[in-house]
Amino acid sequence: MSVPFTPNKVLITGGTGLVGQALTESLLNKGIGVHHLSSRNNTDAKVPTFQWNYLKGTIDEQALEGVDTIVHLAGAGVADKRWSAARKKVLLESRVHTAQLIYDTCASLNKWPKVFVSASGIGYYGLETSLELCKESDLAASDFFGELCRKWEEKALQFSEKGSRVVCLRTGVVLTPQGGAMKHLLALAGKGLTTIFSDGKQAMPWIALEDLVGLYQTSICNLNWQGAFNACGPTHNNHKEVMRWLANFANSKIWLPKVPTFAARLALGQMSKMLTEGKPISVNKAVEMGYNFEIKELSQIK
Repeated sequence: MSVPFTPNKVLITGGTGLVGQALTESLLNKGIGVHHLSSRNNTDAKVPTFQWNYLKGTIDEQALEGVDTIVHLAGAGVADKRWSAARKKVLLESRVHTAQLIYDTCASLNKWPKVFVSASGIGYYGLETSLELCKESDLAASDFFGELCRKWEEKALQFSEKGSRVVCLRTGVVLTPQGGAMKHLLALAGKGLTTIFSDGKQAMPWIALEDLVGLYQTSICNLNWQGAFNACGPTHNNHKEVMRWLANFANSKIWLPKVPTFAARLALGQMSKMLTEGKPISVNKAVEMGYNFEIKELSQIK
């Protein structure tokens, strides 16, 4: 059931990223105003862009002018660098400290959003292989990624104590030729470097960019949506199936032999678990709340 809410203006952190740009364009097409909050001075931005620095605890308060909805997408890329102790600190702080800075700024202005939507990840359930479907009611894992996502969501949920409706989207691998993981994998496939990690049977939950944007819009505009939602496609594929589809998409083949788990760990460290481990994710909650997935199968991605 849908109870509509139309935002006046949406503030997006991380608005220059893949998801942020697609969401911005979609909101603008619906006549909804958008502000961006960025660590860089972007003079070419299509929307008003304001600066912040979470390390210094500074934020341009004009970013919140007229805003009734905040979408928090900011966060350093989890697959950009090896997970050293210093990198883990950056991954955590770029998500948790930024959310806290927004909260503290709202508190100082006594200006609270009606809606606060935060990104999160399926890493909430831990980087271990399992055949059991992960549901939103499950507890967070105790490993690094599980703790990161739990703390990320906790900062978002602070806003509910001030009357904001809060939604956290636990997102899988975003697949789109426009960028992100798929762009890098297609580049490798084009060079004949596609491979399969471990035995390839581990689940690889994915979501098309169109549906991730759709879920963010629904989270913003449906008053019944609240709490955590898994943001993955409705079809369960394993790692081998996704990699073979990617190779086919790039008119390539799986040329390299499977990479054993121990070899992946030697090369990538703890981050290798994102490739060698995986769990199937249930999206029943989103479906039961009325969301209709546009892209249900890998073959529908263009």
